[in-house]
Amino acid sequence: MTTDEVHSDYWHAVALTLVAFFSKSPVEAYQLTRSFQKSLASTAVSPGCFEGPPRLRPPDVRTDILEHESPYRLAADLAGTKGDIDRDWDAYNRLIVLVVDSQRSLASAG
Repeated sequence: MTTDEVHSDYWHAVALTLVAFFSKSPVEAYQLTRSFQKSLASTAVSPGCFEGPPRLRPPDVRTDILEHESPYRLAADLAGTKGDIDRDWDAYNRLIVLVVDSQRSLASAG
């Protein structure tokens, strides 16, 4: 699995989590994740990183650092709530397995 595939899976999981657990429509979930990704891409995320506009940012400045946060936690933040991971854990875990399995299916078909 490539870095781009992992990156795509992460944001897909965030959007699906918004729909499944935080009552967002698929359109709202997509808009929230895209808006956040754009905001993240336009901001230096690490102290000491280059803080100029994105087009001038050196290529080694990473903007995917948030992917170390669970999709559930980020979805909750985007939805403006804390969520209840203890309550949602089993269903959330099944959702993540579904995302990973669908990516594997696509990779083997392509």
